[in-house]
Amino acid sequence: ALVLGVDANSSDLEAIRSLKDRYQNFDIIESAISSSDQIRDLIINNGIQVLKSDIEEAESHLFDLDDETFSLVEEYYIETHNDDLYNQCINKLTNCGYNVYDQIALVQTNEVCKVIFARK
Repeated sequence: ALVLGVDANSSDLEAIRSLKDRYQNFDIIESAISSSDQIRDLIINNGIQVLKSDIEEAESHLFDLDDETFSLVEEYYIETHNDDLYNQCINKLTNCGYNVYDQIALVQTNEVCKVIFARK
């Protein structure tokens, strides 16, 4: 299975670059997520089955995916950064038939940020 990391923060990526040397199926892309087309291409071109998303208030690009593409992913871990994004996330997951099996409110953000865990 391929593990693919996408992050715009060079210093964060530098901290995990050693994993690329140790694991055959590990790759890193330095890029900001700026569109649903970009996410769609990552999912389709890499056969992504589990997607962990923490894209600093750009989660709406993920929720703008068409339901068919969104549903290609078997399991999601999505960090939302405000109540509107949280509601969009729950609606998208529900509409696409996912089971939300856990949620965490991040105390260090005064519980504004929430992580949602869902699978088909």
